[in-house]
Amino acid sequence: MLPSTSAARVHEGANWTEPLIAPQTIGTHLRVAAQRYGDTCCLVEIDPMGREMARVGFRALMRLVTDRADRLRWNGTSGASHIGVPVTNTIASVVDILAVLESGAAAVIVDAAEPVGRREEQFTLLCDAIIEDTPADGPLRRNDPVLGDLGTDPYPTAFVLFTTGSTAASKPVAQSHYAVLVNVLATIRHHEMGQGQTMACALPISHVNGLHFGVLATLLSGGTCLLFQQFDPLTYLRALAAYGAQRATTVPSLLQSLCELRRWPTLPDLRYVVSAAAPLTARTVSLVYERGYRVVQGYGLSECMNFATTMPIDMLGPEYEKYVLGVGIPAVGHAVHGCEVAILSANGIPLGPGATGEVGIRGHSLMTGYLGDDTATDEALGSGWLKTGDIGCLEAAHPARGPWLTLVGRQKNVAKCNGLSVSLEEIDRWLEEHPGVREACAVARPDPRRGDAVTAYYVAATEGPPTDELVAHVQLRLDGHSIGLQIQQIDKIPRLRSGKIDRRSLAALL
Repeated sequence: MLPSTSAARVHEGANWTEPLIAPQTIGTHLRVAAQRYGDTCCLVEIDPMGREMARVGFRALMRLVTDRADRLRWNGTSGASHIGVPVTNTIASVVDILAVLESGAAAVIVDAAEPVGRREEQFTLLCDAIIEDTPADGPLRRNDPVLGDLGTDPYPTAFVLFTTGSTAASKPVAQSHYAVLVNVLATIRHHEMGQGQTMACALPISHVNGLHFGVLATLLSGGTCLLFQQFDPLTYLRALAAYGAQRATTVPSLLQSLCELRRWPTLPDLRYVVSAAAPLTARTVSLVYERGYRVVQGYGLSECMNFATTMPIDMLGPEYEKYVLGVGIPAVGHAVHGCEVAILSANGIPLGPGATGEVGIRGHSLMTGYLGDDTATDEALGSGWLKTGDIGCLEAAHPARGPWLTLVGRQKNVAKCNGLSVSLEEIDRWLEEHPGVREACAVARPDPRRGDAVTAYYVAATEGPPTDELVAHVQLRLDGHSIGLQIQQIDKIPRLRSGKIDRRSLAALL
């Protein structure tokens, strides 16, 4: 638990005790939206073939949520503090999630596509009641959780979501109603979301981007969310055209799939697409821009709700071309309202402009902690900053916009070769600069002489270039022999459902 006097509850240099918003429960804001927007459609469920399976309006959604919450209480969840919810991208799952909040409990959210054993392990550890399956009438099961909660807090928990675990074991992140709302409302303001606007969401709502930006921000702003059960590039674009979507929340791998289509349908209403969750290459941005659309990149993680930074949406053409298209690594933007971002030294001290170091975040949108893991919570938040593990730098790109954050890698994505720290993500980027490489991922492998050596996997964009050609391409920046560089072509880079590269799966191949 983070008491209100904790150093981690600091924003812009001062301890905060007064909240930025009131009321502070998600359900209250949803009821206001239901009253304000009435029978206006808020959710449309689209199947893998691009067909509309169901739709619901604001008032009808609130009735479904209230009825489902009543059934949960009737079925024995009274007194439950954490209820497990396996979710899919369906209206029924949105109802389940919101009904758990309405019942007074926190929703422990797990992707229904997770292996049953893993899902059961997560629920058994944390939940005192579990929804057995995703339909709105799914039965409940009581449970005795192994781990306790985070104690009492003036800001009660709304969600427990699991980190994606691309390089380490997943952790259960407790997010309060208050922190979620601060971040969601800041996102709404930044993107100028409102009634009559349509959001396309093909990202899993078991993760923060799909849930907070795709669903909650759309609902609280009076818009309509297109909820895709599954992503298919062609049916996705056709749906964007048919429903007049103004924006879409995506990840780089999804954008790459879209750019492989020779022709896009006309999308007269699409203002831009938002990309987060994984590094975005300048080449992908350029491919989208060539089709007439912009990418607005954001950055965040479950521990700070969703977005900590985001690029402006109102950049003039020359400014966009200079700061987004004309750079090797596209920036992820400036801090959103309620967040403060800094570059930290090894001792946790904020560094000056232009310095490179670990990205730290503090403010009103931080997690309460890792559920059941006080040690990990203290490691992440004990210094007063959320230590993200990401490496970046802050530079003043524009006097009126404040410093922009650029990410250059992750601390854990490093190989130690002959005592030299080698960024695996830099090798990814160097390989992806080659016109014959669609995407790449480097991993460390044990080496008796070097400590670590590097194997880089790549997916060919055209007929695969010779391996020695790619080695020579990397050696323009780094001695391939010193890092024991090996390069292998594969058919597909494994990714997690969140869109992040699954480096652990690739490392397991070694």
